[in-house]
Order: sequence, then structure tokens, then C-alpha cells
Amino acid sequence: MSAKRPRVTVSSRTQPDSLLRAARVAALVHGILDLVAAVVFFIAPERVINFDPEHAEASFSLVASRIIAAALFAIGVTSARHFGVMTLRGHKLLLDMKLIWSGFVWTGTGLSIMQWSARDISPAHYSAWLTLIVFFIGFIVWLTLRVLIARRLATLTSRR
Repeated sequence: MSAKRPRVTVSSRTQPDSLLRAARVAALVHGILDLVAAVVFFIAPERVINFDPEHAEASFSLVASRIIAAALFAIGVTSARHFGVMTLRGHKLLLDMKLIWSGFVWTGTGLSIMQWSARDISPAHYSAWLTLIVFFIGFIVWLTLRVLIARRLATLTSRR
């Protein structure tokens, strides 16, 4: 008579392992940072961007800043609100969204820097480089966590 193997589930009701705890902490910290940035971009975009009311593109820059704030609010609220109850699968889905967002941000910022560098260098480029670096680092962190979670889920699924 063979012993019945215990069923392994990935649930927030079980004792969270170190990977799930790390994912939850990362989601909370990322959520708070996104919300802080979103408030600044939404309430005072002219302080964040190189705002020059003499140029026509300045009004678009204010709109673009608030569009960025909206995305940061959505990601930040989702991360902070659900960090403690999400399963590994939930974190995997949230990380997919963060990877898409951050990947396009650093790619688009990099393209903008290349376009600008053909013309001149200005203080605006320094903030663009900072944006590129921050989002690239974030992308690497989220990608690493996403790969670890995918591996853990594959292991748990293969045990069934």
C-alpha cells in the first residue's frame, strides 16, 4: 500500500515561503514608490519636467506627465492593495504587466535620448538618462523575480 502524497497548492492560505514573501515585499515597496511618483507627476508636473511655457510642446508635456501619473497610479494601487493576498500566480501576472510597462518606458526613453543626442546635449537629457537607468534596473529586478516565480510554479505543478 503506497502512501498518498500530500497535495501541493500555491495559496495565500498556506504558510508563505521566502519567494512569496519577497514578492509581497517587492510589490508593496514598488506600489508605494509608484504612488509617490504618481502624486508628484499628477499635482506638480511642471516641477518634474523641463517646463517652458514659451514653447508649444509645453502644454503637451503637462498632459503627458499626467498620463504617466495615471499609469503609475494604476500600477501602484494594484501593487500596494493586493500585495498581501496574492498567490505566486497573481504576482506572476502583476510582474508581466510591470515588465511590459517598464520595458517600453526604458526602450522609449532610450530612443528619445538617441534622437536628442544627434542634435545637442541639455540638462533635460540627464533626467532622461536617470529615467532610463531606473526603469532598466526595475526591469531586471522584475524579470529576475518573474523567472524565479515561474520556476517555482513549474516545480509545484510537476509534483502533482
